[in-house]
Amino acid sequence: MVTPSAGFVVSEAAESTILDLLATQATRGSGFHPDEIVQIDNELIFWGDPTGIKSSVLLPDGWTFHRVSGPEFADSPSAGEFGLLEFSWSSTPAPRFAFSYYLNVPA
Repeated sequence: MVTPSAGFVVSEAAESTILDLLATQATRGSGFHPDEIVQIDNELIFWGDPTGIKSSVLLPDGWTFHRVSGPEFADSPSAGEFGLLEFSWSSTPAPRFAFSYYLNVPA
């Protein structure tokens, strides 16, 4: 049941699954430098049978998304996006997989 200020609404039943997940993230190379592109490598390892996975990252002010590489995404940011970036997979590629995204570092 959801209770907004205008009254209450009965919602459909929701189902939640607890998933064991290990995520690592690392900057490729010697870090980042102004006015260059930085590569961020990610590895996800999970136990269980999820129907999908979503990964989000909040970029610092002035940084923008450049591109992504990895298993086929259900959804990923477009070049130039900023703020909160979200990557998702509607089916899981494998219990252990990696992807990289590239960011434009401001001058």
